[in-house]
Amino acid sequence: MNYTNYHATHLSGVSEPTFIKIKDRIQEWLHVDTTSKIGGEGVENQIDETAICNGEKIIKPSSIYDSYPNTQWIIVVLKIIKEKNFSLELVPNRKASTIRDLLERRVEKETIIVTNGYPSYPSAIEGFGSVNHVVNHTRGFVNRDGMYTNFIENLWSHLKQQYRSRGGVNKDRIQLFLNEFE
Repeated sequence: MNYTNYHATHLSGVSEPTFIKIKDRIQEWLHVDTTSKIGGEGVENQIDETAICNGEKIIKPSSIYDSYPNTQWIIVVLKIIKEKNFSLELVPNRKASTIRDLLERRVEKETIIVTNGYPSYPSAIEGFGSVNHVVNHTRGFVNRDGMYTNFIENLWSHLKQQYRSRGGVNKDRIQLFLNEFE
């Protein structure tokens, strides 16, 4: 079940600040900061980015938001097999060097990487040593090879719904929010 802080405090009989401290402590205990990489030779991973910005609704992220105040970029790497394993990571920007560093930490070499064609992806993926398959959303949601990014788009939908249901998340608590979402 998905309880809000309001529901949980009324059910538990503790104050909201106390409940939040308890919830944060439990999240810290439960969250496993996995350093294992996902993917591998011939394994398909989808990679995408999104922006959250307190006080502003970002409908269609573009390069103008790269330096917009209070914008926080999140990149997800999602492995497509029977189990959908994913990793959410806060990043300072969407530059190719940032994406390549993330790939080095989170993805096995020779992974098939499916992206939405954002300009930073091709050089980041080429520098990493993998193959990039692009799904251009202005032309459709499936490329000519039958690849798509639907799993990630669905994940973003759920993440942003959770984000909005909380009225946003304080910037210093975004990592805790992502840990809880994972």
